Amino acid sequence: MNFTELSHIKLAEALGGRKLRFAVDATLGRGRDALFAMSLLDGDGELFGFDVQARAIEESRRLFESKGLAVSTDSFSAAGARAKFFRASHADMETLLPERARGKIGAAFFNLGWLPTSDKSVVTSASGTVAALEAVGRICDPAGCIVSVLCYRGHAGGEEEFCAVRDFFTRGGFEYEMSADWSNPISPVLVFAKLNFA
Repeated sequence: MNFTELSHIKLAEALGGRKLRFAVDATLGRGRDALFAMSLLDGDGELFGFDVQARAIEESRRLFESKGLAVSTDSFSAAGARAKFFRASHADMETLLPERARGKIGAAFFNLGWLPTSDKSVVTSASGTVAALEAVGRICDPAGCIVSVLCYRGHAGGEEEFCAVRDFFTRGGFEYEMSADWSNPISPVLVFAKLNFA
């Protein structure tokens, strides 16, 4: 089961064809979620992506440019760019988002753990991810925000991070569902949540 593809299917179904003004990829990685998020935006929509690793920013930028999409970064402003990538922790997204996007985020993607084939000591953590989810709760569109969190349990701290994500949505009373290969104790878990939906 490809959980990244599953998250994209679930998000498109939940939106039912509705287009978004703003979306966030909280953990850019190689840019696949960010690229998918671009397809969910209206004609003027904007995407904001975050990652602590320069390599992730660069790989995501190259992916976008290969599809003819301009990207601005912390150090470069591209004309006509509807995507901006920040070399920063997902926990810091709220302070980095432009004012025009605050309270208007319609979707947020998280793909936790580490960047494949990179330094495995650079990894998301339970505390940082919960801080980022709390930020999403403050910057999300009051008409509804969909949050997709792909958790990896097979590394040190992974199970703790998954439990923290699940507990965040449970304590907040949010509608959410989980998908995994439950026969495998280290299967990734996709947590898919709806915030502020009536």
